[in-house]
Amino acid sequence: MIICLAGAPRQPGWPPRDWVLVACDVGQGDGLAVRTGRRTAIVVDSGPDPAPMRGCLDRLGIAAVPLLIITHFHADHVAGLVGVLQHRRVGQMWVSPLASPATLATVIRREAERQGIRVSAPPAGTRASVGEAVLLVLGPVDHGVAAESDASFTPEEGESSKENDSSLVIMVEVAGLRLLLTGDVEPPGQQAILNTAADLRADVLKIPHHGSARQDPEFIAAAQARVAIASAGIDNDYGHPAPRTVQLVRSLGMTLLRTDQNGSVAIRLADDRLAAVTQR
Repeated sequence: MIICLAGAPRQPGWPPRDWVLVACDVGQGDGLAVRTGRRTAIVVDSGPDPAPMRGCLDRLGIAAVPLLIITHFHADHVAGLVGVLQHRRVGQMWVSPLASPATLATVIRREAERQGIRVSAPPAGTRASVGEAVLLVLGPVDHGVAAESDASFTPEEGESSKENDSSLVIMVEVAGLRLLLTGDVEPPGQQAILNTAADLRADVLKIPHHGSARQDPEFIAAAQARVAIASAGIDNDYGHPAPRTVQLVRSLGMTLLRTDQNGSVAIRLADDRLAAVTQR
């Protein structure tokens, strides 16, 4: 399979007609769309602000979201929720099993209830078909991540590694491609998934936690991905993606694309050629 990269086409060159996955440029956060049919897509996270997410999905022509996945409840993954919900039909919502930070988790669940959207927290091992896509939930794996009812988890632990490791990690197979979507899972959560002996081989890896330095090299290597995407904001205060993570993915032969430099990234497959098209 050959990878071709094309840079920053202008309208009407965006989006490419045969796009499969788009990492929307939402700034310092995550917002992804996986095409499942005509004008339909699975949406994974919604970025930190509604406007960029709304604009991205509008340009993709998405009218229906049969499944909205909230990997975890940090603001940079959920605060743009309205941008997904406005003018679009959402069928159901998958969320992290850890309802923390509690304020944001409550807001998300109340908005889903108001819109009549069914919410569930799928356990590892869950399989589902959504349109043309097949999903397998790989994590979080029970390795000490607290569930909603775990009284040992306190609000003082907010914005913690425990919340990142509660991220839904999902393998999506669609249009002949395997996409490993990882939320913000950190090394303990990554190692727990590795310990399950799950097949992590993928064509495209969404690098965990915006490409932060906190990565398990074995987890990244297990993906054997051709393309790695870091969703990060321009000149972000966190230094994402971290230089050592950039070096890691490149040393493994992956083509790195990053939204802070490339803008929105579309993955397409045509004539057995894996291609990426970007738009600033």
